[in-house]
Amino acid sequence: MSRLSLHRDYLADIRASGLSDECGDKAAAKPYIVEVVSRYTDLKRQGKELVGLCPIRSEKTPSFTVNADKGVFYCHGCHEGGDVISFIQKIEGLSFREALLQLGIRRDQIPRPQNDAVKRLAAAVCAWANQQFDKAQNLLREIGRRARLDHVLGWPEEIRRLSREWQILSVLADDLQTPQCVIFLWEAREIVENLLQDVEPEPLPTFPPLTDRYRATLQAYVRGEA
Repeated sequence: MSRLSLHRDYLADIRASGLSDECGDKAAAKPYIVEVVSRYTDLKRQGKELVGLCPIRSEKTPSFTVNADKGVFYCHGCHEGGDVISFIQKIEGLSFREALLQLGIRRDQIPRPQNDAVKRLAAAVCAWANQQFDKAQNLLREIGRRARLDHVLGWPEEIRRLSREWQILSVLADDLQTPQCVIFLWEAREIVENLLQDVEPEPLPTFPPLTDRYRATLQAYVRGEA
């Protein structure tokens, strides 16, 4: 079973929780993300966010959102997301350094999160995502077992309902293993937890102790001598 990877980009994306006052002052050096994105697509306010057609890919139904307060964007169609620097990198095909130059940002103007605070939050988000992923996988296995039984019993309506549940949970499970999506799921974690509240993750399998005889047997199999 795969596990969520906490790489540098992921830590940077949850910067808002651990910025020092100095970093908060430096954040003003970044161009206003709404102003930059609006050069590529028309945005309309929808609740707390701005919505428009994704400029990264072709689409007919708006699925591209911008959160001005947090300075981030996210597309629910192609699952691309990040800050204004990430946006320019993706839309223009630029490197990080080239994007800074185009936006007129110096490296010393980029906010740096407090490591301890960000690491603690990253660890909490990672543990939560892995726990919800395990629950989603467990529920998918249960739906699979029920669907096979319904096929035998010939219950088409129940099969269609389970198929829809399978599709929704499959997307959720994939998103729980995608760093860009996990941040948004974490912000809406009450919805995710309510969806999976009655599911308990299956215990991990146990293995026999690695005795000398067991080790020798494994080595023999590897060498093709068993």
